[in-house]
Amino acid sequence: VLFVLTLPTIFVIVVGLAGYGGWNQHPRFQAVIHQFLWMTLFFIFIVYPTVSHVTLRSFACQDLGEFGRRLTADFRENCPKDDRGGFIFVFSLFFSIVYPAGIPLFFLVVMIVYRIPQMARTKMKDAAIAALISEYKRRTAAALTADLQQTLGLKPYRKKGSKNPV
Repeated sequence: VLFVLTLPTIFVIVVGLAGYGGWNQHPRFQAVIHQFLWMTLFFIFIVYPTVSHVTLRSFACQDLGEFGRRLTADFRENCPKDDRGGFIFVFSLFFSIVYPAGIPLFFLVVMIVYRIPQMARTKMKDAAIAALISEYKRRTAAALTADLQQTLGLKPYRKKGSKNPV
């Protein structure tokens, strides 16, 4: 699936080299890269929990007495931890690092490249300033209205049955 997602990016790079003078010079390069990263993140997000779970289960073994230690996920297989130089152990160890640690690290790198932490800080700061301005307007509007009414000699507006001005 990731190979298929990579094909448009490869095409744009090759066409950029051939016809536009550089691998990133194609007019659609930025859009294709953006779409590639978005689709890759989405695919990884969907696949990540299942693959991480299966990968980490490759080290769960159970001692079956005379049958030796067997892989809990498939009792036909010997425990990979018993043969630390074997293909299954190396493969499981590699993907235990790639999936549970590498995928969140990939998400972090993409967030840093797209400056997500800075955007979040800016939005929080802007929201706090907007809230302060709104609160200031709310608190000062009533006082200014009362001062203006007094200056103009108008009676303050009161709801029926209320002694306090609104």
